[in-house]
Amino acid sequence: KATVSVLNWRLRGARADPAPFPRMPPCLCGAVLYADGQVLEGEQYVKVWTDEHGGQRVFCEECGERFIDTVAKAGADGQRKPAARTAFDPFGVQVKDEDPHVVDERMAQGVAAKLAPPMDFGRHKGESGRVCVWGGSDVYTGAPFFASLTVLRAGGELVYTLTPTEAVAGIKAYSPELMVTPFYSLERLETAALAEKEVEGVVKLFGTLASRFHAVVIGPGLGVSPALMNPLRTVLALMGTLGRLVPVVIDADALRHVAKNPEVLANVGHCVLTPNAREIKLFFPEDSGAKKRSASDMAKDVARRLKVVVVLKGAVDVITDGDQTLQCSVRGAPRRCGGIGDVLSGTLGLFLGWRVAEGKQFTVGILQACHAACALTRRASRDAFLKKRRAMSALDVIDALAQATNIYCPAELPVDGETDVAAES
Repeated sequence: KATVSVLNWRLRGARADPAPFPRMPPCLCGAVLYADGQVLEGEQYVKVWTDEHGGQRVFCEECGERFIDTVAKAGADGQRKPAARTAFDPFGVQVKDEDPHVVDERMAQGVAAKLAPPMDFGRHKGESGRVCVWGGSDVYTGAPFFASLTVLRAGGELVYTLTPTEAVAGIKAYSPELMVTPFYSLERLETAALAEKEVEGVVKLFGTLASRFHAVVIGPGLGVSPALMNPLRTVLALMGTLGRLVPVVIDADALRHVAKNPEVLANVGHCVLTPNAREIKLFFPEDSGAKKRSASDMAKDVARRLKVVVVLKGAVDVITDGDQTLQCSVRGAPRRCGGIGDVLSGTLGLFLGWRVAEGKQFTVGILQACHAACALTRRASRDAFLKKRRAMSALDVIDALAQATNIYCPAELPVDGETDVAAES
């Protein structure tokens, strides 16, 4: 029968190699594995199953990779021989280094590490990411909360949550970390006699705050009231008068408004739309033959026509500007609970904001930044699923961002007065 042992890792152990057996190739996440399951780096656990043939199956809880040691037996000289290693994805499917999701994750990790601001003691509050999230309604308060909290958990420092007065109390009650500001009253917007004055208030408030934003996310839980079109049109017009590039992510309910009035995107410099296969059809008339095409073809059409980037969410995410296309097939979670799209919109807002604020727009393409955001969200979803399985929720994914972000954007405590060279590079 198989036996099970659990071995504790030490954090950055500097001691001599304690393992009597040869070292196995490192895990994709960088953890150093041994044929007997011992690990020098990290502070998680590695579980080792020894089968009846003397082989061992190693599960790295740092990232979910599985390895199987098929020839880890003592040789004639009594010494343990190096084992051939076969990698498995988190769901038991054998993978190879050239498999698309492995290549995708490695590429995304490289891009994310470039985008992330350096960690040093000379930076000021908010310098490493200030993102605005506009969303929420009297019905939906969770979506803007998820997107906003994601910005902080993925490495951002300040998030401004603009929401109608009907949603303010609920979102503030969720977390003290968010700066929640009443943006307008939906009831007043829907009252003809009061709507114009309410939009004036939106213009004044957004104009006051806009200089602080590195990126803006619009849509999580926004609602589909036709009265929202006027403030949306006004805010997007203001984006073109800021005198600097501020990327905009259009998500969820905002996609419905933009699909009906695509001209509102004309003044937005860098705009990313995040539809799924159903939402991308909103950009085509009901009687259009275009709907018979694949979702990815429709995404390319929309990106080309509106001069935007489309992140088409699906089993494989498609990121396109109409001319160039990337696909993200990093392993995610098979569970499709509500709120993961909001996590992605928050991650996109942060990465796009980093790209501009850190002056990386000439070294990291916008498609590559979006790809990295998709990959990080998928990685966090995968890690959350491995812990919670069917009980996984969006909050579990957000909690998993801490570990996933440290894999994608490593950060060390720098020496006083010095910059974290690894992060800066």
